[in-house]
Amino acid sequence: MAETVVARERLPTLVAPGRLRTETAPTGCSAQLTEEQLARLVRFTRGELNRRYGLPTGGSSEPSTLPEFTFDKINVTIRSGGRLRASMSGRGPGLAKAVISAVKKCSGDARFGAPLTAQEIPATVIELWIQVGAEPLDVSDPDALSKGLILGVHGVEIRLKGKYGYYKPSVPITSDLAGPVVVLEKLCAKAGLDANAWRQPEASVRRTNWLHAVESPQSAAGCRVLLRLRRTEPPSLNQASVAEAARAAANRLVLGQDLDGRFLYRYDPLKDQSAAGQFSSVRHAGCAYALAWMGAHLGENDGGEFSWSAARALRFLLLRLRSLPEDQTATYVSEGATSQGKLGTSALTLLALQFKPLDSLFEDHRRGLRRALLALQNEAGWFEPSISRTSPKENNQDYYPGEALVALGHELQRDAPEDVSAAFQRAFDYYRDHFRRRPSTAFVLWQVDAWRLFDEHSTLPGVPSPYASFVFEMVDWLLNFQYTADNAPSPEYIGGFPHPGTPRYSTAVYTEAVIRACGVALRHGLHDRAASYRQAARRGLSFVRRLQIGPESAFLFPRPELAVGGISANLCTFSIRSDFDQHAITAFLAAIEVSRNWPSHAILDQ
Repeated sequence: MAETVVARERLPTLVAPGRLRTETAPTGCSAQLTEEQLARLVRFTRGELNRRYGLPTGGSSEPSTLPEFTFDKINVTIRSGGRLRASMSGRGPGLAKAVISAVKKCSGDARFGAPLTAQEIPATVIELWIQVGAEPLDVSDPDALSKGLILGVHGVEIRLKGKYGYYKPSVPITSDLAGPVVVLEKLCAKAGLDANAWRQPEASVRRTNWLHAVESPQSAAGCRVLLRLRRTEPPSLNQASVAEAARAAANRLVLGQDLDGRFLYRYDPLKDQSAAGQFSSVRHAGCAYALAWMGAHLGENDGGEFSWSAARALRFLLLRLRSLPEDQTATYVSEGATSQGKLGTSALTLLALQFKPLDSLFEDHRRGLRRALLALQNEAGWFEPSISRTSPKENNQDYYPGEALVALGHELQRDAPEDVSAAFQRAFDYYRDHFRRRPSTAFVLWQVDAWRLFDEHSTLPGVPSPYASFVFEMVDWLLNFQYTADNAPSPEYIGGFPHPGTPRYSTAVYTEAVIRACGVALRHGLHDRAASYRQAARRGLSFVRRLQIGPESAFLFPRPELAVGGISANLCTFSIRSDFDQHAITAFLAAIEVSRNWPSHAILDQ
């Protein structure tokens, strides 16, 4: 049976691949379209576009085969090489007439450089948007507006004093509009109105509901149904699919790496623009860590490209090595020409050197970095987050010290001397008290992973330690912030962690902490606790996989190889930063690792 796509008044709940379910009856829509019918309509649109330019129409559908369907208007959007070339709406007594009208207008659309030419038509991609209803939007109250107009899901239109303008749901995403107020202000300008005209009592402002299908030769139907310009089906959470997701994110990092080893830091794939000159040594080192782990996970035959990408990145950092004044054998990574450095950069560099073959390639550097980390801890237990400052201060204890402890925790599994274990013992009371005084989401991941490692080093399985209890304490606190089916404002947000209201890429950070806590609970036979963490981890992984840009969105980008596989900042943008990928990769690999170690209680399905 063909899948049915229904446009409804409320936000769709994703329940099965290709099918949209909603909680209320549709508004202004008395019919339904199956995916096969949508595909037929897309083929008809392609045939009409080709016919207008004197090109073969192929297997395009005939008007008589299109279904009866109640709709408001159709928009045809045409892209070529990831760039917008035409976008026009059409109306008519049926789907065919509306498509013909929209295609005719597209052929004369000169707003995006020049009108379409016959030579470029074969390489174009057609998006078909069908508006199937609208309802008044309450703009009198900011809270009602934010709940009523969900960016990327709803469109919006305004009528005032004979002027009219509308936006499809995609506009806030493709234009990076930050919220409903900005959307309405931009829409008013498009309609030739004052930016605040939407606030006038006589203005008619309505949110609009749409179906969206795009040509896709990779799909058996020849088209894909999208929501927020992304796939609609829930991402699978089995070991093969998550491993492939990790590989796709790692591959994007490699493809964006410069010859000197630096990664593409910030990237807007819609505009094919990067932030020139921007660089973060800590995030660069974090990406090297993720790729080193990915290479080791896949092994020499399959993971070599990732290991060598990490090696290039590490060489860029190791060229900046400096020695501590009081100990010339203790080395750290400086911030370029200055002697100052960040604890986190050196810690993540050391962490990347734990994996084969990098451990043997850079063995001397590993020992020097370890000595530097140990030297930066004082007797009170806390680490100085900045290196080579004349007056150490107890600041920024959330990120870098935890990264240092994780790096030292891996050293416990090697030939580390006793002073590494002593460093953990000095740190424990301080950081547990620090968390209890000032709990912070930024603190949790690295500290959870650090005390997970020390628990494995210092205790036997089945004998819960204070370190395991601290892991549970942090993650139990963290899970108060995760969206579940009971409190998520949108079904797509389930599993995400709001910051402050829209869940984003940091969900990967928090999900990795939950995954590690699940492994600690399983190690000690705490199966009920582990089951709770497993459920939360799966929710988080599902949300992170929604953030990952898939091949179904590739038509949007001039350089899809620098976008597909990347992790976007949130569901309302395609903006990418290198550490978004880093944290997703390590969360995916942690889930695979825990599932492999405890197959009877695996986080991921087989």
